[in-house]
Amino acid sequence: MYGGGLRVSEVSNLKVRDIDGARKVIWIRDGKGNKDRQVMLSAPLREVPAAYFRWKRPAEWLFPGEKSDRPIACRTVFAGCRNS
Repeated sequence: MYGGGLRVSEVSNLKVRDIDGARKVIWIRDGKGNKDRQVMLSAPLREVPAAYFRWKRPAEWLFPGEKSDRPIACRTVFAGCRNS
């Protein structure tokens, strides 16, 4: 979140297809004001999603919620950041 300048709601709604490793960008869809934008994915940051993909192997949502067909809740992301 911090390295890419993403809002919590944008992170929780990321899908696997939103990470474009070839172009080195993250697609933010329906962000603030329901606008789409791209965020640069720097070289050091590319290692984080790559390791996460190998570990969790997400299907649709990058960070699935309790039910795999729904994204993680924003409050869960807040709690994770607070506890780390």
